[in-house]
Amino acid sequence: MVRRLLLLSVMGTAFLSLASACGGLSGGLGEQQAVAKAATTAQQMSSTRVTFVSAASGHLGDFETGTVHPNPNTEVWAVTFDGTFPPVSCGPAPLPGQPPHACPPGNTSTRIFLNYKSGAFLMEATPATG
Repeated sequence: MVRRLLLLSVMGTAFLSLASACGGLSGGLGEQQAVAKAATTAQQMSSTRVTFVSAASGHLGDFETGTVHPNPNTEVWAVTFDGTFPPVSCGPAPLPGQPPHACPPGNTSTRIFLNYKSGAFLMEATPATG
């Protein structure tokens, strides 16, 4: 009896590890659907044509986003593209009488985060990291 319980425990742990390694999420958008939705958003942000790099599903907290999200357990698709993405800000306006300062160069990658089940846009990280 103890052997059976131990065997079932080991098998269950192995199954959960395999499911986690394979993404482990179910009941959501397929990869092609996620890529198509994310591509539309990425293209609207880029001044050049975007190129698909990668897609992965998981929990938001598993990805480097550059920010703290209130719910790191949110199931997401993280879809990465190359393109030309302007900086979020050129910094503060110059003081009166001072010349304008140059904007930093744009980024060449972005990662779009979509809700795994609905495909709703959650956030983006530019440049894509990790």
